[in-house]
Amino acid sequence: MGEKTASAAYSVRRAQSSDIVVMVGYRLALQEYLESCNRYLIPMPEARKNSLYDKYAALLHDNSSYPVVVVHNAGGYMVGMGVGVVSSQDVPGVVTGRIDDVWIEPGHRRQGLCRLLVRELLAFFCEQNAEHVVLDYVIGAEESERTWRALGFKPVLAKASITREALAAELEPS
Repeated sequence: MGEKTASAAYSVRRAQSSDIVVMVGYRLALQEYLESCNRYLIPMPEARKNSLYDKYAALLHDNSSYPVVVVHNAGGYMVGMGVGVVSSQDVPGVVTGRIDDVWIEPGHRRQGLCRLLVRELLAFFCEQNAEHVVLDYVIGAEESERTWRALGFKPVLAKASITREALAAELEPS
């Protein structure tokens, strides 16, 4: 692991505490994008939005997590982020690497940056002996779906959502 260069223009490195404010902004932009893609997605509660800074700060010091950022080398500014987490929560007894919170700024997409970011996370997952790599994406987020399918991910589960009131209405006798 370490700094990887996509081209002379970009690199991926482990996130630092000075990156957290921008990472929070990227995560909020990701959430806004996802909610715009699928009206059934449960919105992120304000309390969770307000706790993102603390979440990313904690990940920096968690040995089972690997938060990374994509940096524009010439300008020295971030253009993307992602988080890798190793655990056995997804499938008890099986060590998995989970890819979360991936965001590449729109003006920097289609340049191989997501692939570079995932390559860096994969190196971390290999070091941690993760047997499988999993992620979630929102149905209707077509750009995300294309990206993950292009990297070989196959959908295996579906999560459905409905409000309590809407379910109660569906259960009413006809």
